[in-house]
Amino acid sequence: MHRPGAPLRMVSYLVPAGPVWLFERLASVVARTLDRPVELHFDASRSGPGPDGVPFTSYGADIGFVCAPSYRWLRHGAVPVSLVGVAPVPSDPRSAGVARHVSEVVVRPEHPAGSVEDLADATWAANDPCSQSGYHAITEFLPRARTVFSGSHERSMAMVEAGEADAAAIDAQVRRGAHDGLRPRDGLRCVGVLGPHPTQPMVAGPALTAAERDALAVAMLALRGGSALTDAGLAGFGRVADETYAGVRTVRPALEAP
Repeated sequence: MHRPGAPLRMVSYLVPAGPVWLFERLASVVARTLDRPVELHFDASRSGPGPDGVPFTSYGADIGFVCAPSYRWLRHGAVPVSLVGVAPVPSDPRSAGVARHVSEVVVRPEHPAGSVEDLADATWAANDPCSQSGYHAITEFLPRARTVFSGSHERSMAMVEAGEADAAAIDAQVRRGAHDGLRPRDGLRCVGVLGPHPTQPMVAGPALTAAERDALAVAMLALRGGSALTDAGLAGFGRVADETYAGVRTVRPALEAP
């Protein structure tokens, strides 16, 4: 338990794919809901914590937005994080109004591949080992895929454009440039879609009570619609539970991402 009025520490691993201003808005909702100041942190080096649980172990993060594999590692590892019970719902019609998203598999226009199956022997740019949409989606479909870690979806697309990789799996929100911080990559050709997979959950460290998690879930669900979410390519937030992520890959690759 926190002492009354103590700042909450909130960390997002979803930048720049998710804009900074979106998480600033969400931090203000958290502060208002729990009547506490919020310290907002970002980590753009990967899509979520590794199995060691940093930052929940290093500086006591209370709330996080992490990719689905990280949640599974943390939930069933040394750090007992819990779901708040909500995750973003993309405005992409392929999400069908629930907290799921797809990865678009892209190649250069001249590449001979006509499907994802044609890329079994290709070199893939993958953003980082914690990413569902940019790494695990590839290796689930093509277990022997040869991957090179790029550090971000944007960098993966740049590597494909430059011929440094043959293909990449890109979160559809990122490929479309769903907010003004990202540039759409219209020069790349989509040869297929992987997914849908559950979106990145909002998680809570052990200091937050069940009542506080429930209050946050209600507040996030109330955000459906509105310009901040629309500008970020989101329709709102939807309900998720532990079973939502039961099928998420839990193999722990070596974390040598940039």
